Amino acid sequence: MIKGAACRQRWVEEAAVTALRSAGQRIRSKQLGARLVVLSVMLVGLTLGVTPASAMTLGVGWTESASIGSEMPLVREAGAERFREPLPFANNNDSVVEAAARNGVTITAQVGPKVEAVPTGAERTELISGIANLVKRYGYNGQFWSEHPGLPYRPIGTWEFWNEPNLHYIPPYLYGPLLKEVASAIQSASQAKAGRGTEVLSGGLLVRGVFGGTSGDWYERGPTTYQGALKYLEESYSYFGGAGSGVTGIAFHPYEIEPGTYQPGYSRIQAYEYAVNGFRNKVATLSASLSLSITEAGWAVGAGSEFVTAAEQATLLKQAVAYASASGVKEFDWYNLRDPAGGSDWKYRCGLLANNWTPRASWYAFQELTGGPRALESDSHPVVLHDPNSTAAWIYYRGSDGRIWEIYRNPETGWGSPQPFVGSSAALGTSPAVVRNPTTAAAWVYYEGSDGRIWEIYRNPSNGWGSPQPFVGSSAAPGTSPVVLHDPNSTAAWVYYQGSDHRIWEIYYNPVSGWGSPQPFVGSSAAPGTSPVVERNPTTAAAWIYYRGSDGRIWEIYRNPSNGWGSPQPFVGTSVAAGTSPVILHDPNSTAAWLYYQGTDGRIWEIYYNPVSGWGSPQPFVGTSAAPGSSPVVVRNPTTAAAWIYYQGSDGRIWEIYRNPETGWGSPGAFVGTSEAPGTSPVILHDPTSTAAWLDYKGLDGRVWEIYYNPVSGWGTPGAFPGSS
Repeated sequence: MIKGAACRQRWVEEAAVTALRSAGQRIRSKQLGARLVVLSVMLVGLTLGVTPASAMTLGVGWTESASIGSEMPLVREAGAERFREPLPFANNNDSVVEAAARNGVTITAQVGPKVEAVPTGAERTELISGIANLVKRYGYNGQFWSEHPGLPYRPIGTWEFWNEPNLHYIPPYLYGPLLKEVASAIQSASQAKAGRGTEVLSGGLLVRGVFGGTSGDWYERGPTTYQGALKYLEESYSYFGGAGSGVTGIAFHPYEIEPGTYQPGYSRIQAYEYAVNGFRNKVATLSASLSLSITEAGWAVGAGSEFVTAAEQATLLKQAVAYASASGVKEFDWYNLRDPAGGSDWKYRCGLLANNWTPRASWYAFQELTGGPRALESDSHPVVLHDPNSTAAWIYYRGSDGRIWEIYRNPETGWGSPQPFVGSSAALGTSPAVVRNPTTAAAWVYYEGSDGRIWEIYRNPSNGWGSPQPFVGSSAAPGTSPVVLHDPNSTAAWVYYQGSDHRIWEIYYNPVSGWGSPQPFVGSSAAPGTSPVVERNPTTAAAWIYYRGSDGRIWEIYRNPSNGWGSPQPFVGTSVAAGTSPVILHDPNSTAAWLYYQGTDGRIWEIYYNPVSGWGSPQPFVGTSAAPGSSPVVVRNPTTAAAWIYYQGSDGRIWEIYRNPETGWGSPGAFVGTSEAPGTSPVILHDPTSTAAWLDYKGLDGRVWEIYYNPVSGWGTPGAFPGSS
């Protein structure tokens, strides 16, 4: 028996590999992680006796129309290939289609009438004509693409007519004929523009639970019950199906939210599988040529019988996707990307992101399935300050409880125990920014609060730390950290951050009048999950801001001491890894500069600014391989021109590249025994008066770790800070 099982398992694996190879370019994801997921679901499918024709497409659903354009980068960061979005035929939809294309996302268009009623007469003609015009504009070879030749070509190839018609009590005998007319118009429009057909789906039927009556029509069985929805499909198909029909697939929405609607003893995932299996069998009996798509499915996070925990939601997501793919489902769209604002009902709590943009465990589960960049997992890393006049030091970090914590190193007694800042509450995936006046011992901590605002904690040399205070009017993007600059010659200060609108913002502290109001940089558009990098010349007042733009390139904003801030300018040829930020070094003795970043290929790259000829072209460091979501850290000795680059490698260890002033850059070398938390970056301090150095990082266990470089004996072994988390 064991031998037979082993032989069958080997056959299943070989068959899956063969299927994977034959799928060829049908496998949509270009990332290895996604390919492995496809392989795993094929293995499940073959074990069940199901052989998927191609890899299932994964997408997410819309949140709120007003924010769709600005959220499209998050759709990309999630790794979703599709974005299901209502496309009103009476609207100008150019902006949302453009935003999707720029982010490599294809829209699954949900189209329908202006009101939830079957139109007749002139309204019916207007509806059908309006939808056909959408196809001619945004579909294959559409007019929109001719008008925007510079955009990535992402035509809409799937058109879903109506949303949950059974929920809105639209009788099948009225819906079926209208669907047939609309599908015919869509196919005719596609043929006229591109000489090819397109995908037309029936409106996704709402399915809640696995019960319902087994006699009577769809309504008598319960309009949105499992049995009622199956009967609705059967009745409406008699009107839109058959030879010559333009409908190519069936869509449905298996929401297994209420345990009371399951079979006795069924879990949520078992109820979901029951519904998927039932619809798959029903579609197969109707027509072998019809595809099956799940254009909405999800579970809500919260308290109560209709809700699950965040961890359960993530598990259910992965189980639901695997079963759908193994069942031959063509497209799976999770409902939804982000929680809408509004009530406490379950439909407001299904997002991969909470309404305040905080990623849930399901966000990372979705990225795991798609091979996405895990951009919002730029987890909190420590910040370290060393007193230039003594061996005193301070470490600051966001604790696992969300508070800001401090560890102080007393020159005589060594490191103390971690202490929290009472009243602080920092946003997930962010790090504090800290500055200290070594002469007066005054200090300032800045961070993004859990409410999305920028907060400040001030240390008065006489009274110690005060309570956290928010910056009125500030609204930071999720998963980003502020940057602060203090003028060493005065009390002037500047705080920079990525706003919730993804623009770069500045708050200026005037020594006379105090903090001003936040001001945006016009034309700036930063990528989600990244923070700006700022340099300022205290002598000339020249300043530079660098950030990863929404297009993935590095952008610079320069402040001319005479004319003020200029407009953002991109670095040609740069392509920055998602969720990472560039690092800049300016030579204090000249205008030379060096820009470092992690490229989309995972390598560390450098751009050099020559004081005579200007910026050169990007150059990669051979042999580097950085972890997703991790940014490099660079230090340079301005006297000797020696330099060091530190980064988290793809193996989770800390790596170093050293620049010898005479021989140039060497090859990367790993720190033995290091294991850094995913999506974080190390912090390095070099003693300007000696070669001593301290490397701090967040370990895989969540604690803060440090490696000390002794000028005599070299690097020591990593040591954790007890009590840090």
